[in-house]
Amino acid sequence: MRKNFPAHTKTATGTLLFCLFAVALSTSAMPYLTGYGTVLSQIVGLGAWGLLASVTSGMFADQNHQILWPIVATLNVFLFSLLAGPVYL
Repeated sequence: MRKNFPAHTKTATGTLLFCLFAVALSTSAMPYLTGYGTVLSQIVGLGAWGLLASVTSGMFADQNHQILWPIVATLNVFLFSLLAGPVYL
């Protein structure tokens, strides 16, 4: 960052980037959820599965989790950004 930004802008930007990283990292725990998880994890997980299944097929989405989890991480960060972005601005 440039040095002429005010201190509160640096703090807010750093906080946003840290939170985006934390959200992306939290996706790595989603495969280990037992039961139904939270409503948010269901929306993210099933939404990503639905996106992959609509592009390929349901059977492909069921059998290729190595492709599914990066989509889940991207969707998780995107949905978080929908709320965090306006708050940041």
